[in-house]
Amino acid sequence: MTFDYPVLGKLDNYFTDKIFIQDKVYTDKVKYKFYISADKRDKIFSDIIEFTSNRCTIEIEDELYLPVVGGKPII
Repeated sequence: MTFDYPVLGKLDNYFTDKIFIQDKVYTDKVKYKFYISADKRDKIFSDIIEFTSNRCTIEIEDELYLPVVGGKPII
C-alpha cells in the first residue's frame, strides 16, 4: 500500500491490532507491506480508501496462510 504523509498518523492508529506491518518505506510517499486476515480485508481496504480520500494504491502481492499465535502471524 502506498499513500501520502498527511494520513500517516491516522492510518498508524487505525492499524493497531488490525494488521501486521512487515515493512515500511519512507520516500516521497509512504509504502507499507503488510499481512491482513482475509476475512477483514474488504472492511480494512474500504476504511483505508476512506481515510486517504481514495489517494492510495493497494496491491495484493500474494495470498499466504500463516500460523497465528496470540492474534499475530508467525513469520
